[in-house]
Order: sequence, then structure tokens, then C-alpha cells
Amino acid sequence: MKSFHLTWLFYNKHLYEKLVYMDKKIQHSMSIMIDLLQPSNENTNDYSPAEYTQLLNRFLAFDEEMSEIACLYKDCQAKMTSISRKNRVIIKKPKENFNRLDTHQIHCLIKFLILLVRQRMQ
Repeated sequence: MKSFHLTWLFYNKHLYEKLVYMDKKIQHSMSIMIDLLQPSNENTNDYSPAEYTQLLNRFLAFDEEMSEIACLYKDCQAKMTSISRKNRVIIKKPKENFNRLDTHQIHCLIKFLILLVRQRMQ
């Protein structure tokens, strides 16, 4: 995960953005949510116009962060796909000639595969 600049916090934000924030029902109700963050003309307002402005600004900042996360994750995913393809080529070559490998080569191949698995788990 480190080689892709992917942290658990970033990945969790990506999952939230993808599974919750981009849900069709939530996206269709965005304009209603923004309207609720505007001060109304009723006398029953419990909040000052400054508090409404602050809430609206925080919401817009959150919306911008979700957009940034979506873009950054696409870049990260492209890097992961590229490296994964390169690793498949490296792994396929020894596999084709596996019958001709000696014990030392098999041992090195196993170490390499263990390193790949560890990298993917980080």
C-alpha cells in the first residue's frame, strides 16, 4: 500500500465515497440538503445566518474532498493495475520453464512470491 501512497484512512474514505456518498438516493437529494443549509425566513430559526453559512461551507468542503478522493483513487488504481500486469509477466516466465528449474531457483521464486504477497497486504 505504501508504494501506491494508499493509507487505510484514504481507502476508507474511498469506500465511503463510492458506497455511501455516490449512492443515487443521496446524490438526488443533494439540492434538498443544500436548501436546508440556507437560513429560512421563518421566525423559528434556532441558528444565526453565520452558523448556516459555516455549515454550508463545511458541506461544500466535504463535497470537494469526496471529489478529490475519487480522482486520487482512480490514479492509485491505475498504478496498481499497471504494476499488477508487470508482476504477472515476471511470474509467468519462470512458470513456463518450471520443470527445468533447479532447487536454488525455486527457493528464490518462493521468496519473490512471498514478498509480492506481503506488498499487497500492506
